[in-house]
Amino acid sequence: MTLTGTVTGVTLSYYLANTPYYNDNPILGEDPEIKLSIVLGMFGFLIGSMISREIERYCSDLFKKISLYEAIAGITGFIIGLLIANLMILLPAIIFLNSATSDSFPDYIKKIIPILKILMPFIINFFFGYVGMSLCMRYYAEIIKLISGKHVSLVKETEKYLDTSVLVDGRIYDILKTKFIDGNIVIAEFVINELQFIADSQDTLKRSKGRRGLDILNKMQTEFSSSIHISSEDCSASRAVDEKLIALAKKNNAKILTTDYNLNKVAQIHGLEVLNINDLANSLKPIVMPGEAMTLHVIKEGKEHSQGVGYLPDGTMVIVEDGADCIGKTVDVVVTSMLQTAAGRLVFTRTRAGFESGPETPGHHAAPENNETVKNKKDKENKKDNDAKIIKMKK
Repeated sequence: MTLTGTVTGVTLSYYLANTPYYNDNPILGEDPEIKLSIVLGMFGFLIGSMISREIERYCSDLFKKISLYEAIAGITGFIIGLLIANLMILLPAIIFLNSATSDSFPDYIKKIIPILKILMPFIINFFFGYVGMSLCMRYYAEIIKLISGKHVSLVKETEKYLDTSVLVDGRIYDILKTKFIDGNIVIAEFVINELQFIADSQDTLKRSKGRRGLDILNKMQTEFSSSIHISSEDCSASRAVDEKLIALAKKNNAKILTTDYNLNKVAQIHGLEVLNINDLANSLKPIVMPGEAMTLHVIKEGKEHSQGVGYLPDGTMVIVEDGADCIGKTVDVVVTSMLQTAAGRLVFTRTRAGFESGPETPGHHAAPENNETVKNKKDKENKKDNDAKIIKMKK
């Protein structure tokens, strides 16, 4: 496009130099072709460079969003559109324009014929090329199915980049086995390097976590070799792994798989789509309702003096308001309220005996009343006041 702009500027300069205005212009002096070609050539170079950058940026963003099938279909449709334009439309139009020099046409038509001869090939080729490309890109799946009988997916699979925390966590392996996540899973080399650094740590806990992450990665490559890919791409000069991962996902229009809360928030600020395994785990936890009874093993004392703490099989923390005396025992409890936090769900309960006795224990904090309950109470109080006033007036 830059070369095209330069050549167009130089060509235009030679055309203008032969006109009376520029040929006899004292400012240009002798050899106006050279001076005009330099000026217009540089101008065409600048305009062509700007257009070229915009086209490159547009095409780069476009090809990230479309699949290989769509790209091939678009190119094929563009070529077909050009063939139709030149063979069926443009050739008869040129023949018609060449015959328009006869005296059978009015003068105003004869004046615009030279302009039409220049513009018509560009307009017709662009129109039919664009229409052919658009139709083939939109209906390529139906076209392939009609020709070969095979179905082609219309959705481009988005790549998903794993961070170190997901591999250390290990639940990604079980999720892939259940096939809840499809598409290509990409692990960057700098993530593997960080995992190796953790595995070589002097700290025993960190070393065991790093080795576990490497074991999970090996198992994933063995069982899901077709969808697991190792990428050596690194598009950030930063040493921080999270910054590199965000830059890489942003460049390739990909998603990030993580269990890191901070990385989750930073990636969302950058406009990336994040798949947080902790959010998935929280959404799959069973929902308990107030008044529901369950059996719980109380294992330790809570923050309040009278509280006991236990856990459901999925890891949800359960606080027993009057369970301080039940530590080490398995008791029947009744759910009183729930609290959803960023770290997970908290369930507040009381022992069945304490719940049936009626009054709350000192450590228990009842769930706040909702607006409807407060409104009903106020309506009842207002009704009592009105009844009292009517009785007093009758007396």
